[in-house]
Amino acid sequence: MTIEDRMEIQDLVYKYAYYVDSFIFPEWVELFAPEGTLDESEFGMGKYDGHAALAGYGDTMGGRVLHLVHLITNHLVWDFKGDTAKGTSFAIVESMQKTGARARYHVKYEDEYQKLNGRWVFSKRMLRKSFPPEILSAPNV
Repeated sequence: MTIEDRMEIQDLVYKYAYYVDSFIFPEWVELFAPEGTLDESEFGMGKYDGHAALAGYGDTMGGRVLHLVHLITNHLVWDFKGDTAKGTSFAIVESMQKTGARARYHVKYEDEYQKLNGRWVFSKRMLRKSFPPEILSAPNV
């Protein structure tokens, strides 16, 4: 793996956070392989396989979330095998629902990357709890 490959994978992780935090879901979906998986089931938010499912999840998220921010740290890439690699990163994620409910999540991302058509994408992104979620405020009633 070249330094350019490593930097592209790092950018992939940062673009994930930027696009989802900015509610730019078409570009966010394109960060995944066509059959790529996002697994948030440990947080009770489901598992999404493929671009159509990811786009639907993005639409749902955009309909219920008002503010979202990911603070990404400790990104490590390893297990390079040609056009595949694995990695982990951690994030503190804060969200505010359109109902006013606010929460903070400490997330460990377990990633599998693949190089398709000259660019790195997620083939699998699994979210794990690295610390129990915090409910910061209840919905406005």
